[in-house]
Amino acid sequence: MRNSYLISRAMLHYIFASILNKLTSQLTIIVDGIFVGNMVDPDALSATSMYIPISSAITALATLLGFGACIAASRAMGRGDQEKANGLLSTALSVEIIVALTLFPIGVLFSKTLCSIICTEPEVLPYFEDYTLAMLSTAGIPMLFAFVNQCVCIDGRPIVATKSLVGTCITNLVFDYLLVGLAGLGIMGSAIATIISLVVGITISCRYLFGNECKINFMPALTTVRRFFFTNIKLGLPQMISILATTVMLLAFNFAAQHSAGAQGLYVAAVSNNVVAFLLMLSNGLGTTIYGIGSFLYGQGDSKGLNILVNRVYIGIAIITTAVTLMVVIFPSVLCELFGADTDELTAYASKNIRIVTFAAPLLCLYFTLSKMYQAVGKSALTSLLSMLYPIILILLFLFFCQLDDPEMLWYAVPVCFSILPLFAVVISEVVRRRSKEPLTFLTLVPKSYDTMLFSTSVGMNMKAVAYAVDSFRTEISKYVADNKLLNKVCHCTEETMLNIVQHGGRHTGYFDVMLSLRGNELKVSIKDDGKEFNPLGMIGPEHQSAHKGFGLTIIEAMCQNYDYKYMYGQNMTFMTWKMTN
Repeated sequence: MRNSYLISRAMLHYIFASILNKLTSQLTIIVDGIFVGNMVDPDALSATSMYIPISSAITALATLLGFGACIAASRAMGRGDQEKANGLLSTALSVEIIVALTLFPIGVLFSKTLCSIICTEPEVLPYFEDYTLAMLSTAGIPMLFAFVNQCVCIDGRPIVATKSLVGTCITNLVFDYLLVGLAGLGIMGSAIATIISLVVGITISCRYLFGNECKINFMPALTTVRRFFFTNIKLGLPQMISILATTVMLLAFNFAAQHSAGAQGLYVAAVSNNVVAFLLMLSNGLGTTIYGIGSFLYGQGDSKGLNILVNRVYIGIAIITTAVTLMVVIFPSVLCELFGADTDELTAYASKNIRIVTFAAPLLCLYFTLSKMYQAVGKSALTSLLSMLYPIILILLFLFFCQLDDPEMLWYAVPVCFSILPLFAVVISEVVRRRSKEPLTFLTLVPKSYDTMLFSTSVGMNMKAVAYAVDSFRTEISKYVADNKLLNKVCHCTEETMLNIVQHGGRHTGYFDVMLSLRGNELKVSIKDDGKEFNPLGMIGPEHQSAHKGFGLTIIEAMCQNYDYKYMYGQNMTFMTWKMTN
């Protein structure tokens, strides 16, 4: 019977880097806001907040160009097609570099025009123009930062991404202090600090991506763009729509706040946007494990593993976002002081309304995670639909509440919207589930099983458990393989790999997973364990003598038609395949 042990281990291995990857771009803006709010002026904080919609639009463009490639590459790696994964990611990297170079003159030439459209407060506009000029002209840098870190994660080495992200955050803090605090460069100094920190992060990740340990092999653009460009765009489009929807929401919120409450309202919107964006980044970080590990499992046809992963992700998001929201609701005045509120009147006004805006934010986080889940299981149209509903409903509620006599009612539009959205998701997903020809899990729409998966179990790290698993494996495979010679080869190779894990893996507790799948005439055995890293491919081949590689590997070499190995998410992954003859 399959359990959650290895899925949970892989998730923990991946999740820290995933959350940091999503948080870093937002954290740099939040840190900038804290520094300029306290060392420059509270209006400078509003300027950094007003840049968030522009930042979101840039992120949407990066998502369109690179995110779909990461999903498709992860699925291809799950199927064992490394060449396709290389082509998809090479195409995305080439296109993102071209777009990054194009954004520089656009930022220099059009930043002031864009600022005058977005900002109508004369006290905030000068700060906003300075910050936008620096950030927009170098917008390609955060695009590349997000992409290279995502590549590192799907290559199964999130620890490298974690180092990159930690380095980015530390560098940003140091240079914010040096440029804003000591050098007195104001809001322009905070923007420069952000760009320097992102360049440091890109450098750390690229050292791994273009080194010998990385399994991804980036190829010349001319050989890949024509083949994979539109595949990347197609898969990136739903998430681009999702990010643009968030951008529209932020713009609508800023506009409504300015219209109803002036500078005080804009301050509330600035702090609230930072809180909601922070919660979304947390949930997106957890949710990205669905794209990384989940797409890999989906490519393998491992529905049990995917369902286990999804349940863990939703529980994690519910706990973390609820805990953060409770802290904001209980201590809003501390948050206001952190963001530079300079009068008791502003602190009291903001504290009251920040509570109203943010208390239902965990529901929004779960809603967006659902939309990610739908894309991971191939329902991109549903992802796009849910993403578009968000700004439409929020804008309609803003229009309704703005018509009321009390302008303070405006703030209630946000929690009402956050509460309504999950109900739409339940209704729409249930319609899709009932119309589907295959059995799907309620709400998440993960397939309950795949016809290709014949056997899936978790085996304890002891000889008794291995003996029982071998018997169960032989019983199951004999239902599908009539050729006794092939049957014995598959069983012997599987048993030998299982014994090696227990005897030489370096772990005496926990479990390893064994799966058997059939696609067409190809029989595939997948075995995963979290023991010490060991690549048996280095000991298989005519150049190695049997005395050095052991009897077990000699058996596998003689009996297995195709043998592959990966070390990903802190786990050894062994894949053995055989062709079945009719």
